[in-house]
Amino acid sequence: MSNTGAAQQAFVKQSLVVNIEVPVRVFDGSTFVDDLTIKDFEIFENGKLQKIEAVYLINKRSIERSNEKKRFNPQTSRNFFLFF
Repeated sequence: MSNTGAAQQAFVKQSLVVNIEVPVRVFDGSTFVDDLTIKDFEIFENGKLQKIEAVYLINKRSIERSNEKKRFNPQTSRNFFLFF
């Protein structure tokens, strides 16, 4: 076995995943919808469906309800508003 073969075996491919928080507010007319689960959302990046790890219902600065595949500690002290 040559040194080149040993060097190729030592190479390990790794990938980096960055989770991003996407705050949303859902309304049915003027009524806030607060009973959504992780299954009610889809998010795409460059046309590719992404896996959603958690959904939190946050009221003011406290987490009222969570639906998690993986546990996170979401930021509750910042607010972002998206208007479409």
